[in-house]
Amino acid sequence: MRVEALLLSRSEDLLRIVMRGREETLELRLLDGWWHDEDGKRVSIEAMLTRPTPVAVRTREQIAADLPPIRPAAAPRSASAGSSAS
Repeated sequence: MRVEALLLSRSEDLLRIVMRGREETLELRLLDGWWHDEDGKRVSIEAMLTRPTPVAVRTREQIAADLPPIRPAAAPRSASAGSSAS
């Protein structure tokens, strides 16, 4: 039986997938060069598509370094500014 699944996470010996019609995720483990489901049955993976490059993770400091500096706001001018009291 052929089933499409969405890969949620991957490590060297573990795949976590979700399949249409299942409420829970499924873990596949790599044992002796073959992927096995949670019942120990061997699973064949025909294709696995991934992003060509990983998504970069940036810290707050790195993001802030790319932003223009924040300038303090000018003090508001009052209506009487510039007039002299005699």
